[in-house]
Amino acid sequence: MEEFPNRAKRTLRDYNWGMNTFTDFCITNGLMDSKPFFGLSFPRGLGAPSKGWRPFTDKDLDKIFAYNWNPQEHLLISMALSTGMRMGEMALLTWERIKGHGNHFNFVTLLDDPELFDAATKNEGSKRLIPLNNSLQLPRRREGRIFDYSIDGYGLASTSAGRAINPILKKLFNDDRKAFHSFRSTFKIKLDETGITNELSDVIMGHGSYGDNAGQFYRGMKPENRNEFIQKVELPWLKDTPNG
Repeated sequence: MEEFPNRAKRTLRDYNWGMNTFTDFCITNGLMDSKPFFGLSFPRGLGAPSKGWRPFTDKDLDKIFAYNWNPQEHLLISMALSTGMRMGEMALLTWERIKGHGNHFNFVTLLDDPELFDAATKNEGSKRLIPLNNSLQLPRRREGRIFDYSIDGYGLASTSAGRAINPILKKLFNDDRKAFHSFRSTFKIKLDETGITNELSDVIMGHGSYGDNAGQFYRGMKPENRNEFIQKVELPWLKDTPNG
């Protein structure tokens, strides 16, 4: 904190969590016999409060999609803008999780399925079905994972995906509050502009207890209802998607 006085409180807590996980590993393998970071309390006022992410403006999106991305990264940011999915959810996504609802529309399923590679959802409320906007152009369908970002020791690929995207966004905007997560905020704003209800918007975003595993298949929350509003989101930036 002496060297970085503006370090965010959330970052400090993440570091503390990381050290606790590391020491748990050491204790399990007989390398340590104590947990020096367990129960650590942070003095009042230590660490800057979280400022949240800034959504991208339409001019920002013009700039982002004018950049010469590699096909994989272009597809990742296109899916982020058109679905509002979290980076971790997309980085492990497999082709088998993209399905068709008859001949009506395609969707991504993040529901539990013993026959599919696990979906990296944040919580129970994040297990959901997300219709795909017709503007999203997918490459030729294959088998297995859609992206080849490396998987870490926790079974996640969000870190490697972030390293492929965020440095470029940093170069484009030089704004610490505009990063990959801003696509999620941007999608939420554009979705809300369609006149969707807050409850249905929360289902699509995977917020709170509104996930499909919470039994929210009533009150107009079926996939068909979600698709109606998803298609109302206008995304002209996705028209020229590179083939991958």
